[in-house]
Amino acid sequence: MVVDTDEVVAVTEVVVAEADLTAETMALCKNCKHLKSVDLLYCNGIWVEGVEFVILNSPELRNVQVEDRKLSEAARRWMASKFIEVQS
Repeated sequence: MVVDTDEVVAVTEVVVAEADLTAETMALCKNCKHLKSVDLLYCNGIWVEGVEFVILNSPELRNVQVEDRKLSEAARRWMASKFIEVQS
């Protein structure tokens, strides 16, 4: 995944093909502050820690598509408290 911070203005939906808990995931959360939906299904490069980071650091997130096995208990509690819908 490549996030060009010069072109990110009002991204609200992202489909991620490959990422991990590195600069790409952090850049996504830092530069896409209005992210409402993220599709992480079949993203082989992101695991529990990366999914949790995206969920906990995307304040306007309302919908996450991700495999159930990639959701930590902390992420599940956060999503429930913020009414974030999960699709797997």
